[in-house]
Amino acid sequence: MHSVTARYYGCIKYCDELIGRIVEKLKQKNLLDDTIIIVTADHGESMTEHGILFDHHGLYDPTTRVPLILRYPPIGKGVHEGLSMNLDITPTILDLLGIDKKFKERDGKSLAKQFNKEISRDFIFSEENYLQKKFSVRSKTHKLIYPQKGFEGCIRCGYAHGGEFELYDLEQDPDENKNIYDKNSAKAEELSKKGKDFFKKKSVIEGIRI
Repeated sequence: MHSVTARYYGCIKYCDELIGRIVEKLKQKNLLDDTIIIVTADHGESMTEHGILFDHHGLYDPTTRVPLILRYPPIGKGVHEGLSMNLDITPTILDLLGIDKKFKERDGKSLAKQFNKEISRDFIFSEENYLQKKFSVRSKTHKLIYPQKGFEGCIRCGYAHGGEFELYDLEQDPDENKNIYDKNSAKAEELSKKGKDFFKKKSVIEGIRI
């Protein structure tokens, strides 16, 4: 294993150990089953994928697909494969606390309801304003990455990672290596319309920024 990669995994292991300490202390105080625990991250990290060297840059899954672990005994156990966004965490907490708060579609949905199969997202959205300016729209099967207005490439290297417009079939190409944008205009247009509608109507609570 590359030494830099090994150090990154070492950091993750250390974080895991600290979370374990918190859980153990809650157990000792008999508070664990009355505590909502959510473990997540604001972004992942590219470990050389797509020519991105140890950085949270690009809207590929290594950066945008992050852990989301929710522990609250009353909602039961299970692994849920539905799409979600960081925006959904606040509505989830309020829902579990019994606080009645209405959220607009673009401000998030309570994930607690997914345990009862009441809701699911067909599309999720993210944006980058870090080293390059791009939007992405992801369904369960495809992801479209496209430039924001005025996109000029990565400000660090000047390169448009993966191309200016990117479309990936996530079922056939989960590592997002084969850009099929030029051959699938209909799918690209479908996702583009979803993205334009979401980002056009953003409110004070914005989409994921990395």
